[in-house]
Amino acid sequence: MTNQAVIPVDADIMDLAEEFLRKRRQAVPRILAIIAANDMGELRRIGHELKGTAGSYGFDELSRAGAALEEAAVTEDAERARDTANRIAAFLQQVALVAR
Repeated sequence: MTNQAVIPVDADIMDLAEEFLRKRRQAVPRILAIIAANDMGELRRIGHELKGTAGSYGFDELSRAGAALEEAAVTEDAERARDTANRIAAFLQQVALVAR
């Protein structure tokens, strides 16, 4: 069985947080395609956006991953970007939200 990352979320924004995670799950293949296409400008934008929006929901792990994507894009480090995208995908498979 996979370890779950249980994250408490304010009950008032539970639906928004679940939708946010659903959209991030759908975005992983696009992120990998952007990395494969070496579109570092778009990757930087996505990383920057993820860093900010994930943090606003309390998803610190995703926020750090967004910062890592952004940095990988700036330094044009495709290997680090792929590793980070895979880390994001793994996190999204393991995360579970609980209302607080």
